[in-house]
This record gives sequence, C-alpha cells and structure tokens, in this order.
Amino acid sequence: MWLCIRTTLVVLSAADVNVCSKSALPYLFNYRTQFYNLEIERLQYQLSKDFVALSGIGFFFLTKSLLLQMAGAVVTYELVLIQFDDPENNSTNSTMH
Repeated sequence: MWLCIRTTLVVLSAADVNVCSKSALPYLFNYRTQFYNLEIERLQYQLSKDFVALSGIGFFFLTKSLLLQMAGAVVTYELVLIQFDDPENNSTNSTMH
C-alpha cells in the first residue's frame, strides 16, 4: 500500500512540472524593468515557446492529461474484466470429480 501511494505521488509531482512552468510565466511578464536582464528574457522565451515537461526519451511527455488517459484505460480494462467474469467457474461451492 505504501509503495503504491508513494509511486502515485511521485508521478503526480513529476506531471506537475508542466503546470508549474505555465504558472510562472505571468509573473515573468510583470517583472520590473529595472531588474529585467538577459536571463529573464531567455526564461520568458523558453517558457512561452518550449514545451516544458518530463520526457521519456522523447517518446512521451509526462503531463496530467496523459496520467488521466492512463488511469481511464486501466479503469476501462478493469470494468471489461469484471463484465466478462464468469461466476459459474468461480464458485467456491463446486466440487471436483
């Protein structure tokens, strides 16, 4: 149980990288001009033009929408398994001949 909870929290926090990168952008655009420099300009450009998320070698990007899609697929699979479960074969009262 502990391992499942810990894995879920780690994956959710990794998916939060994309959300946090988008939330920082309005603060960078409201930066005072006296403190504005080249690094702030580069960070603004990178956050507005690049897709910031953890990647699996470029094959996929870990975002919350991907996690919701994976959870939906698991729930759908489980529901199909429950639907096709044959109660006659799983009876505990059956005797073997």
